[in-house]
Amino acid sequence: MNSDLSKVLPAFSAIVAFLPIGAALHAQSADELIKNGDGCYAKLQAANALRFYLPAERLDPNNERLLVHISREYRHLASDATKAEEKRKLNGIAVDYAKRAVALGPNDPDAQLAVAISYGKLQPLEGNWDKIEASRIIKDAADKKTNVVERLELAVRLQRERLAELALKHRLPTMFGAKENVEAGGLMSYGADRNDLVRRAAVYIDKILKGAKPFDLPVEQASKYQLVINLKTAKALGLDVPPSLLARADEVIE
Repeated sequence: MNSDLSKVLPAFSAIVAFLPIGAALHAQSADELIKNGDGCYAKLQAANALRFYLPAERLDPNNERLLVHISREYRHLASDATKAEEKRKLNGIAVDYAKRAVALGPNDPDAQLAVAISYGKLQPLEGNWDKIEASRIIKDAADKKTNVVERLELAVRLQRERLAELALKHRLPTMFGAKENVEAGGLMSYGADRNDLVRRAAVYIDKILKGAKPFDLPVEQASKYQLVINLKTAKALGLDVPPSLLARADEVIE
């Protein structure tokens, strides 16, 4: 599959020429190659990321996370391509890698999401019948991702009280990112206010419905954070919480 890139996008032929070779790349382990590829991804350098990811795939072909990353980079190359045929073929390769990732990890939400996104990118370039089939696959992958995430969140919720009990038993102070863990018996939490994040999402939806393009909207960091302290747990651990810290808490559980 790696050789398809040189057939698909001539503009990248100079890069593709050295993808499979290079003593420096061969001397690295799969983990090292992936780390270097991640560094290129962080700099939005899709072709350079593939320069490391593809050799890593040969060393570790059943690494589902790596396959998801490769799928992502082919989608990025497709976005930069100017011809419809180049976009279609590159997005097709992205679909193939995403499907391999799902085959290895059917319960991996990121793999399911990769399938949905890759087919979504490919769909506008396909014929009517293929568009219908792609729509079905996108919905199925999105539903599976949602179900997997919901199951994982349920498992975490069911273990919150157990985790708090074990921490208290072994006299370990705990710090979390979600207030729910503190409500279950953890010592304290500090993290983004989820209700505020939901309200901010509504602002994005409003802009999109009014005609804004999603990729033109800036990514925002959370602006409201919550500090929650469980005084009951602090007392059980024999800890004295400074009044100054209590005064700064958004919520104190007594």
